[in-house]
Amino acid sequence: LSARLILIDLYHAKGDDTSALAMMDQIWSGVDQLSRPDQLMVSHVASSLYQNAKPAPLVDKAYAAYQYFLKLQPNDVEALNNLACLLADDYSPPRAQEGLTYAQRAVSEMTRLGRNEMHVLDTEGWLLILQGSTAQGIDVLNQVVQATPYPEACLHLGEGYLRMEYARQAQEQAELG
Repeated sequence: LSARLILIDLYHAKGDDTSALAMMDQIWSGVDQLSRPDQLMVSHVASSLYQNAKPAPLVDKAYAAYQYFLKLQPNDVEALNNLACLLADDYSPPRAQEGLTYAQRAVSEMTRLGRNEMHVLDTEGWLLILQGSTAQGIDVLNQVVQATPYPEACLHLGEGYLRMEYARQAQEQAELG
């Protein structure tokens, strides 16, 4: 199994998602028969592959893989955050309210663990904006950008400012990003 998952990663890295997806689909069809550690490993690889597949993500398959993983590891910060990102960025329209529940679970678990990961707070702030709590999202994103100004966070904050019709602040974020 490990060799097949490595091969999937290699196919994906070389841009051959057709082969990677075919192999993953074959493994995924029997995931319930695997040991729990193997189920975790397969659902982790599957969720990422399906979410990052080219030319377009396979969002429903990624969603199912994340759900499977979280059934086994319900407090995994990375999986919670990645599922929230999937719901925010890969569904059209965004499934913001559902995504926000996962983002807030990720923030809660991150805090419980004594960690402070800006990308997790970025996800929460972006989903707050997407679901209509723009001012609250801007507050969260301002904390992120003040701590670690990286392009995606600046983009999200700028979008929040645009929604509030603060053109100057949005422009500043575009330049900072």
